[in-house]
Amino acid sequence: ADTATVGWPLTTIATFKNMGSYDETTDILLSIKDSTGTEVYSTIATISDLVPYAEEQVQFDSWVPENKGTYQATIAVLFDNDITPANDTLIKTFTLVQEMMYDDGSAEVSIWVDAYPSSSNRKFAEKFVPNLPAPFTISNIRFFRPNVADTNYFDYLAVAPDADGLPDTSTYLAYVDMPEMPPINSWGSYDLNSSQTSDDPFWFIIHWPDVEGVNGPYIGADNSGVLDGQSWWYSDERDWNNYPFYDWMMRMTLTQPTGINSDIVTGLPKRISLAQNYPNPFNPSTNIEFGLPNAGNVEIVIYNNLGQKVRTLINSYLDAGYHSIIWNGKTDSGRDAASGVYYYRLASGDYRISKKMLMMK
Repeated sequence: ADTATVGWPLTTIATFKNMGSYDETTDILLSIKDSTGTEVYSTIATISDLVPYAEEQVQFDSWVPENKGTYQATIAVLFDNDITPANDTLIKTFTLVQEMMYDDGSAEVSIWVDAYPSSSNRKFAEKFVPNLPAPFTISNIRFFRPNVADTNYFDYLAVAPDADGLPDTSTYLAYVDMPEMPPINSWGSYDLNSSQTSDDPFWFIIHWPDVEGVNGPYIGADNSGVLDGQSWWYSDERDWNNYPFYDWMMRMTLTQPTGINSDIVTGLPKRISLAQNYPNPFNPSTNIEFGLPNAGNVEIVIYNNLGQKVRTLINSYLDAGYHSIIWNGKTDSGRDAASGVYYYRLASGDYRISKKMLMMK
């Protein structure tokens, strides 16, 4: 795929062919570099006893990217004394984005949930595990309408919470009534503003109206590469059914505020200050307030009792004044931090100040 989701496992698959005259066993290197040329991930897979002119598909260990941007993946066969080394390397450029997706942007099939009245209350659903730590906002949903003419419409789109591994359609977190349909062979995009405080999975729901004598509309579905098994369909007659053979072309985007609140008060701080967090002890979130007499770059980092970095809360330029930021108890990788003593350190210019806090669960 040319585009993938930041914060989700990214699995690389490549097919290799032995163009030589002997059985071959060789290592294959996958190296991923960011736009600055810095290697951010590498792993090695092995092909064993590949006979001449045979092909073998290799799946490399997954990588969980942390930052958006443009990356370059290089796959190189580590084979000494190859007569034709020019075909031993493959280079591909791809982009990591915030949008959560399972498809690669290409619809192999067009699909829907049968016709009414043989099927009623028909839905597609796709499950998404948040790629941002809470709190965040569900800001956009999209689906791909393939190049198939139809005469129907969707009567609503929705985002539902998870209930024991299935959509909870008794309550919706976001709802789009009678969405405007995109032209065929294009994406329909719908902005939302649904604030969430839970890291639990969400479901993007598409619903067909119970209208007789019409077909579609269809959804694009992708079956190339790694299939994620998060696509489901529903009718009152058949209940929920997983459809592991394709990934629906349904996507969701989460956004997260910077977490910085700035208060306008009379006067400016006379010196850099870092207040004691509150509440303290806390579970799981706590507020950290600080003051800056001058504008400048500020970094606030959380460390555990062993001095290991747990989370960078901010590293950016701020105006002079009083500010506050919330730590939600998550690490930089999005995991829940354990109970215990932590230290938060403010650094600005040559100034450093630290304080201790206690998380109790």
